[in-house]
Amino acid sequence: MKRFALYFLAGWGLLFWIGDLALQIALVRLTPMADPSSYTFGGSNLLAGRPIYAAFQLAGPYRLIDAANGHGFMYPPTAALLFAPLGTSAWTVVVLAAWAAFAAMAYRVALGAYLKPQTALVVAAVVAISGPAINAASSGNVNLLVADALLASWLWPRSAGYLAVLGGLIKLFPAAGLVWALRKGGSALGPVAIGLVIVAVTTAFVGIGGWHDFLVALANGRSSSWYLVPSPIQALGPGIGTVVGYAAAGLALVGVWRIRSERVAFALLGWAMILPAPDWWSHYLLVPLAAILPFAVGRLAQASEARKVRQSPAPATA
Repeated sequence: MKRFALYFLAGWGLLFWIGDLALQIALVRLTPMADPSSYTFGGSNLLAGRPIYAAFQLAGPYRLIDAANGHGFMYPPTAALLFAPLGTSAWTVVVLAAWAAFAAMAYRVALGAYLKPQTALVVAAVVAISGPAINAASSGNVNLLVADALLASWLWPRSAGYLAVLGGLIKLFPAAGLVWALRKGGSALGPVAIGLVIVAVTTAFVGIGGWHDFLVALANGRSSSWYLVPSPIQALGPGIGTVVGYAAAGLALVGVWRIRSERVAFALLGWAMILPAPDWWSHYLLVPLAAILPFAVGRLAQASEARKVRQSPAPATA
């Protein structure tokens, strides 16, 4: 019965994976680098001394998709400062480099679990050419960079604190990675100090009013998609859904800190980062996918080793 349940879940998982891959390939032509224009909207407005959030975002509830394609900005003011040096063309280079880095780090994570190089290559290809990865790359979404930061945090734990703070300055929720950094024996003082300097510089550009506008724009944003897997806010509404999403993220972070298995704890970190999100476009799922990868390749390596033991000839008896 247990084996049947595993095959059943694996079958449905494979169907979901293939279906999402086909869907995202079909949507590539509809979302060519849709998000970088919004990133440059915020950055250029900050440098020009204009409000970095569109008037409609501050006037009342709006769909998040209405702020895409350069019509608004959906991130904290610190993100506008960090995005300011990059134009749309530069973002294309950044996204392609980030996609290649994601594949390379996935390969290294698989090798770290002692998988054969050819098996590790297949694993890297499966995750890098998946629906979430294609959606992130084709839309130019920063979740691709967040996924990169997660894999880098696993491979090089000493960088985890700095990557968490950098991600938090851009998109808030990656700051959850500080819990992982502390678990691995790192200090939060240096990363947080750098983050505070960037916050101070940003405030010099936008003033306190810029942060107020961010909170208003954040509160007014509404989900604009109902993907195959709804976020808590989508499923339960912006009131109770927000409470449930943040509470679930908090519990996941407790698990990141306390669960003995590092691979399981790291997998929970990916979910903690997206549970409070207003909606889960396919590229959001790239974040838990990256976090689950060390656990998945670890189990794959264990299964491979167990198979070798079963297939090895029994020792001869006297």
